[in-house]
Amino acid sequence: KNVTAMCLQLGKKFNRYRTVADIPDKVIEEANRFNFPLIVFPEEHDCRYIDLIKNIHSMIINRNYKIFVDQEEFLNRFYLLLINNHDIDDILYFIHKNLEIGVVYKQSNGSIRVIPKVSMSEKANLENLLQQDFPVETISVDCNCLQLAIKKISACGQELGILALFGKNRQLTDFDYLVLNKCTHALAQEYIGALYLKEKKNLSQERWIRKWLTGKLNNNDIENKIKIEEPSITPQGCLACLAEFSSNYEEKESVKKTFVQIAGIARTILEKKGFYLFPYKQNNTTIFLLINTQGPHTWKRRLEEALKETGNLALNGHFNNQYRKIYFYVGKLVKNLASINESLESAKKAFYIKSMIPEKNIVFFENLFVYRLILMLENRSELKNFVHDYLKPIMDNNNKPDPALLKTMIALRDNHYNKKETAKTLYIARQSLYQRINKLEELLGQDFISSAEKRISLEVALYGLEFLNAKNSSVKNVKNNPNEIGS
Repeated sequence: KNVTAMCLQLGKKFNRYRTVADIPDKVIEEANRFNFPLIVFPEEHDCRYIDLIKNIHSMIINRNYKIFVDQEEFLNRFYLLLINNHDIDDILYFIHKNLEIGVVYKQSNGSIRVIPKVSMSEKANLENLLQQDFPVETISVDCNCLQLAIKKISACGQELGILALFGKNRQLTDFDYLVLNKCTHALAQEYIGALYLKEKKNLSQERWIRKWLTGKLNNNDIENKIKIEEPSITPQGCLACLAEFSSNYEEKESVKKTFVQIAGIARTILEKKGFYLFPYKQNNTTIFLLINTQGPHTWKRRLEEALKETGNLALNGHFNNQYRKIYFYVGKLVKNLASINESLESAKKAFYIKSMIPEKNIVFFENLFVYRLILMLENRSELKNFVHDYLKPIMDNNNKPDPALLKTMIALRDNHYNKKETAKTLYIARQSLYQRINKLEELLGQDFISSAEKRISLEVALYGLEFLNAKNSSVKNVKNNPNEIGS
């Protein structure tokens, strides 16, 4: 151990040194100065490299095999502990007993457990070391004869805490680092398991939430229920959010389990962004009832950030995540807790017109703009007549719009009536576009662009036509495939 040397094979087929005298004096002087052995094999003695390292390799292999066997024995006992009733302390004591080494567990809330017990000064020293911002997940620290191996515990993109092994006047081994790595994974799995059970319990306690949604509870009743769940909450309004999860390959039961996991992931993220979550399952729909705990002016930005992070984490790590999709449809924020159903209805409206929205994972009811007007017209059974009245000039006797003129009107609308961009969108020459615009002016009037009232009415009619086509024929985008107005 801790020994090294340089072997030099003499001979013309290896190098230009034929005898010891041929070795440069400077090489020998440097070797002597650093007490570095030179082992010289004469030319007639053919020493193979494999012969030199055979024993070293055997020692390394045997050593690694022993580490592997010890690790397997440790893990067998460790997994036996995990499948029986246990808590975090049991895991920490198990590591300490089997490795004969100190263990430190720092939770995300800042609390620290040290096993075995140490003096106040030693504990303070450990706390100071763990408070540092480590650039990597695993790090080794030497401090005052104390060697420390530190690894962060992470799950679902969240940092859950730190696990560290420490020894006084004891060198940490490769086996210690392997155990540290395995145990941090086990603690992360403990967190995921606890999270799943907690959310499953939350989803089962839905009786009072059902009363809340059906308007059977007043503000005082709701606030009392919330205080029981989380005494520190001060509601600044509430809202409903519909969550839709789809997968081409997962069975219904698997999707249901996934939703429970998503609720668990979402809870920690939402709380950081100022929302307290009450998940609720209604038929095949998952509803997130959110209590806003921060200022009402920033709720939309905070919630969008939280839902994006939730969606990314929910899909991350699955080999078939290209077949998984998660969508959120967000209702409006209401100040009165008893008015949550109003927010839920607006979330359902956002879900209802999802086929009209370009592929978006998060849809806010307040961002629907013109589609809210279209919903109002549809609810009064006036949408079809409205579309027909304003687009009739470009339709034939079968109520089919002229495809070229319809595409032109939509392209003009989407490009804010910029003719150059419109021609580029339609892949036609500028002169061809002018000919189509002239035709539209003949049918709709010279002022169909310059008149604000007429332009707005035509734009609403175009959105209405897209809505009707998407609703009746599942065509999401009429721009590339115009259809007649659905009945």
